[in-house]
Amino acid sequence: QHLGNWLYVFLFCLGVFQTETTSVTGTVGGSVTITCSHSYATTNVKYFCKGTCVDADVLIKSSTQREGKYSIKDNGNTFYVTISNLEMSDGGVYWCGIERVGVDTYGKVTLTVEASLNRVCFVSKACDEIWSMKTCQSFPFAFCNRESRKQPEDDGF
Repeated sequence: QHLGNWLYVFLFCLGVFQTETTSVTGTVGGSVTITCSHSYATTNVKYFCKGTCVDADVLIKSSTQREGKYSIKDNGNTFYVTISNLEMSDGGVYWCGIERVGVDTYGKVTLTVEASLNRVCFVSKACDEIWSMKTCQSFPFAFCNRESRKQPEDDGF
């Protein structure tokens, strides 16, 4: 029976200290909002860190709503961290932390930052001599509007 009590305590602690891994993807220049959920954390201090998560790695705490590119919103057992103006160097492993008596609990977050697909808009002068051409896509793609085609003497086609 003594072993049964310890098993109950172990299973309870496993539920309290359990960590989940969340994967988030953002683009350079954009922002991401990460949802961190923990049990029994309504009044606890929440924090967000990168790396080993020692004090120097803490990027923001719930006691400070904004710190540079990081902002945090505490909603009891769930808190939200937004990272703005993403850079490639922001990618990596982060931790959602909860201050606890004894041992803090963590949730693992993997952030992937992808290069921005900037919209490319340009007018081709070579094509514009024959047709009016404008490209405005996520990738270079020629679009020539035949209705506004000029009538050169010899268009080579």
